[in-house]
Amino acid sequence: MLTLFTYNLWAQNANTEAAFSGSCRGITVRETLDYISTLTGVKFAYTSLSVDEKKLVNFTFNNLTVPELLEIMHEHTDLKPTILGNQVLLKAEAYKPKKYLLSGIVFEQDSITPVSYAAVSVSGRAVGTIADVQGRFEFELTDEFSDDTLAFSMMGYEPYIIPVRSFISHPGKLIVLQTAVYEIKPVKISSKDFKKVTVGNSRNIPAGSLYMDTNGQQAALLVENDKGIDGKLLTVNYYLSASGNTDAPFRVRLYAVDTITGEPGNDMINEIIVVKPDIKRGWYGVDIRKFDICVPENGFFIAMEGVFPNNYDFYTGDDGFIDLTGGNQVIEDDAPVSIIYGQRLGYSRNRKDKNNTWHYSLSHTWFQLKRQPFGIMVSAEVQVRKNKRNERTGR
Repeated sequence: MLTLFTYNLWAQNANTEAAFSGSCRGITVRETLDYISTLTGVKFAYTSLSVDEKKLVNFTFNNLTVPELLEIMHEHTDLKPTILGNQVLLKAEAYKPKKYLLSGIVFEQDSITPVSYAAVSVSGRAVGTIADVQGRFEFELTDEFSDDTLAFSMMGYEPYIIPVRSFISHPGKLIVLQTAVYEIKPVKISSKDFKKVTVGNSRNIPAGSLYMDTNGQQAALLVENDKGIDGKLLTVNYYLSASGNTDAPFRVRLYAVDTITGEPGNDMINEIIVVKPDIKRGWYGVDIRKFDICVPENGFFIAMEGVFPNNYDFYTGDDGFIDLTGGNQVIEDDAPVSIIYGQRLGYSRNRKDKNNTWHYSLSHTWFQLKRQPFGIMVSAEVQVRKNKRNERTGR
């Protein structure tokens, strides 16, 4: 039940410039307000929800005016005063979480060289950033994450985990990643038992290219599984146009199909994978076999997400859409001044692939273009057992 308390003790000759002295020791907030009201003649109004009945107040004031005394009360009670005519309205101030600026550099252990575009994220949360080309990162966290852990990851390296609380107490850390070594149990196999199949849009001659020049922009292709392929994904492949900046990094995304809308749904990879191509044009493959992903029965989406590494805004989730032409950068004095624009992703004129292409907009929604559809050129390599392709369907 919400109750309004008002102290009607405003004296006719009360003077806000008059000075008062007193002591509030071991009494509740309500008792403190009652005492101050009796002493000064100020009338307080507040709701029962604004006052913590269990909180005790301890402070002494000496020769303070009413405005100065209200400021002291604000510091000790978290009640923000507002003077309205001949009374003071007290409201509980909304909690403002404390912010911490986290920064550092990610290095490779063996060579002591920066790890470009390493992912920094709060474990289990859609909060984090991407290091720049020199391995530097910087982003803000609030104290609500103080009991969580930070994960540093990059393809080809072992993930590094550190408590957020530890990082806050020692900002500006140097993070060292170890080269990953993957041990696989020996299994006797024959090349005759397996084969590789390519799914998606694997054409070699593009009709044009899409400019992925915005941080967070995505283009995705639905890879249908109408042949009932039962196998594991080995690589995902993207056709890069020479007319784009092939030095630009991008994020690899795989999505399950949303069974209701048919658009990209849940992430199929639980890590942030950012790659920097080493080719000038053509097909660029990313090895994803370590994730042990099987081809879903109802298909899946392969997507490219644009990354602007010179921007330190929150990267994952729905934050951080940055138009590269705006140049919202953070550049150190000793760092080379460079803006890395995005890739150009090839597309074809195949009608089926046009209908299967989806785009992620600045309004954080997936959509399909109707008047100018693009069949983006992305594909995947799948390892399947011979004579097992139609096992699911019984054919």
